[in-house]
Amino acid sequence: MIAHAVAIGTPYARCLLVFANPGWVPQLSGPLVCDHRGMDDSLSQAVAVTTFPVKSAVRRGFAAAVVMGAAVMAAFGVASLGVAVWSVARATDDSLPASADVLVVFAGESARVQLALEITDGLSTGRDAPVVVFSLGDRNPLVADRCGQLRPVEVLCPVPEPSNTRGEAQMFAALANERRWSNMVAVTGDYHLARARTLLTRCVDEPVEVSFVTVDWDDVALKVYLHETVSLWHAQVVDRGC
Repeated sequence: MIAHAVAIGTPYARCLLVFANPGWVPQLSGPLVCDHRGMDDSLSQAVAVTTFPVKSAVRRGFAAAVVMGAAVMAAFGVASLGVAVWSVARATDDSLPASADVLVVFAGESARVQLALEITDGLSTGRDAPVVVFSLGDRNPLVADRCGQLRPVEVLCPVPEPSNTRGEAQMFAALANERRWSNMVAVTGDYHLARARTLLTRCVDEPVEVSFVTVDWDDVALKVYLHETVSLWHAQVVDRGC
């Protein structure tokens, strides 16, 4: 081939070695050179031979493949955790206990508030909490006019700081400690149960018993699903405190 190149007047030749990584083929770990064995002197002098190592391009492709594979695995992991979150949330709802000192309601969709109101309206049964705490209740039109009432049920509408699930758990736990509650029923959405349970049970003191009742919520937006998945992972792995 080189002799043909000389015959047609080619002043130089390039030797390319492709599709091989020196890390995989030890024989290629040194400089890439053309094999001049078998070339007569006239050809060697007539043709300037240059080489082009291509291992860097191959390695870049390999690195890109590794990154893509890691991204796929991460996505699979998040999806798996999400399924686990959904399974735990749907499987660990508690039945309403016979009695409780307080009913606490995590802020969220109106169905949570409606469920809590139904529970409190049934106080004559003697099984429901005499105190109800609506997180951010003064911002909900279903509850705002009840905030501060003392009879027949005391209604509290505190504002958590920070205004998120962790802040709510800290707020409920502080009230339980201040008022010496020993039995608490928490109301939230079923998709939020796993994270609410994780944080609230961490924050309350050991003697306080916590039960959960939830609102079934089948039509949950994808962004809410992802938010709950990532937030639960953060609570379980990154920040394991109250």
